[in-house]
Parts: sequence; structure tokens; C-alpha cells
Amino acid sequence: DLEFNAIKGGGGALFREKMVASLAKEVIWVVDESKVVQKLGKFHLPVEILPFGYIQTMKRLQDFNPVLRLQDNKPFITDNGHYILDLHLGVGFNVLNVQKTLLNTIGVLETGLFINMCKRVIVGTNEGVKVFENNLK
Repeated sequence: DLEFNAIKGGGGALFREKMVASLAKEVIWVVDESKVVQKLGKFHLPVEILPFGYIQTMKRLQDFNPVLRLQDNKPFITDNGHYILDLHLGVGFNVLNVQKTLLNTIGVLETGLFINMCKRVIVGTNEGVKVFENNLK
């Protein structure tokens, strides 16, 4: 979004992606223009959760419209052996409040919210490349 927040983890590796990003000296995202939005929420928010007690975790998150991600009619398993819940929040949700609530929920390991983690975004467009610098980083 315009505040350098992103939703990542569509492929299920959000925990590892965030771990790598947190250790990097500089994070740069390269995207096409379809990924740039005014506000997050057009796409679902993946959340990595423990398999143990996942039904209770889903109940705790019922206000976020959680859907257990499936693959071949079985729960999708992350690289870490966990499940993914896809939350359907709608455009314009409060990023900081959602992040805080999710990370304070027992059973949630990590979210796909990457809040102000990148220094630069390189966007490929039909008119060429645009580069956005994050002056808050």
C-alpha cells in the first residue's frame, strides 16, 4: 500500500519470508502494477497457525472470516508443518490493530502482514519501471 505495508504468503511461506526479511540489511520488493493498492484488503490475509487446536484458533478469529486453506481436500501444510488460515478482511482494514490482535491470539504463529519492512519498491508498468523509496525506513 502507500505506507509500504504488504500482504505476502500466498504460497504459504510467510513465516520464512518474514524471517529472511527481518534479517536482511535492506528489503526491496519487485512487483507489477497490479500489486500496488491504496489500501490493503483486496486479497486475503494468510495467517500461519498451529495444527494443534486449529478449530479453536479459527473460532477465536471468527470475526476475521477465516477459511482453512486446503490442498487436495486436506489442510495445506506450510514448510514448517503448520496450517494456513486465509482471512477475508475487506479493503481498508486497520493494519496495526489486526496485526496486534492476531499475534496476541493463541495458536497464531505469524501473519502475512509485512508492515513497513521494505526500503524500496520497484514496480513494472506498461510505461516502464517506477521506483518508490520508503523514507521512513
